[in-house]
Amino acid sequence: MSFDVGLIIFILISISSLGLLVYFNNPKNKTNRLFGVLVFFIIVWMVSNFLENEISNFKLATLLLRVDFASASFIFYFWLLFCFNFPQPRRAFSRVKNILIFIPTIVFAGLSFTDL
Repeated sequence: MSFDVGLIIFILISISSLGLLVYFNNPKNKTNRLFGVLVFFIIVWMVSNFLENEISNFKLATLLLRVDFASASFIFYFWLLFCFNFPQPRRAFSRVKNILIFIPTIVFAGLSFTDL
């Protein structure tokens, strides 16, 4: 096992453990749930980012690059929600504001799978 693979596995285990620890500490807390989802998308981003450079199959590397960019847009969305809710929710977003913030996330995530 090379140093890079060992390091990425160590980081993934550490981040996963932290995310699971926070989530299962109080799964009903909105901040904990947001952090858990944020960690999930960070893991997806890390794995896709690492594998796109390690895989020699061009089509699979291209797919992983697109997953990389799509997951990054979800990281932005959940990071923003997490920041507004940490340590305690200050004010609730209205459904309209939440949708308006989510629209660019969906657009950029969808566009990452096109040639645009």
